[in-house]
Amino acid sequence: MSSVKKFLRLVDKLRNAEHFGFYEYIVKAYTPYEPLFAELAGVWKAFHSLFTKENEIYKRNPRQWETASIRSAWLKTRSAFLLIKRTVEAASYDTDEAAKAASGKLAFVLGNYSRIPAVAMNEVSALVINLIQDLRQPATAAAAELLRLAPHIGRLEDANEAFRELYLTRAKEQEYLAIQGNMQEIRPQVDAAFARFAQTLDSAHTIARVTGQAAKAATLAEVIESLNAIILQYKHTCARRRPGHASARSNDDN
Repeated sequence: MSSVKKFLRLVDKLRNAEHFGFYEYIVKAYTPYEPLFAELAGVWKAFHSLFTKENEIYKRNPRQWETASIRSAWLKTRSAFLLIKRTVEAASYDTDEAAKAASGKLAFVLGNYSRIPAVAMNEVSALVINLIQDLRQPATAAAAELLRLAPHIGRLEDANEAFRELYLTRAKEQEYLAIQGNMQEIRPQVDAAFARFAQTLDSAHTIARVTGQAAKAATLAEVIESLNAIILQYKHTCARRRPGHASARSNDDN
């Protein structure tokens, strides 16, 4: 008599990538048979819905929070600020007294924002916005104009806006991920849902066999054999793993 092999101890040993791959093979194996068995539709739909959620979570790895694009945008903002700072500092050595006075006035303003190159990413944008507002105040705008800072201020504003947009977009993704949960939470749910499907599949095969529905029983047995082949393959994969090799959920992903 055919039945789905035990698999719960197996899936608990799988890394996140392997866990996702295991069920991806399961889905591919059963999908062609899905329209044939109405009695399995409910449990399969419940499992597939949770597997789809695992797929979304797996692909949204929170370790990618500080991506190269965000860091690059932050560095451009930092560089634009430093260009203004260096320009103001250089003017303090100007032989023109007006330029030197403008430098002193702007240096005082910039002193309030000296932390910009070193602060955390989540703080820098607000500081830059405040700095730009201060540089455009009537009391300082004339000094900034005298030192020809307008293009530099514009570049700082553009760089900060680009950084801010990327940062906020990623923050929304992080919020979505927090709502959706993580791999440690979703994996047991997927495992339990597939266990319910496997039990229902075994029961459907038994009923078909004892009630004389030979063709249906043969097709269900074919499904069970396909799933068991996947389970056995992954058991062999785990068996070949070296002792002490990082296992299950500590190695990768979420």
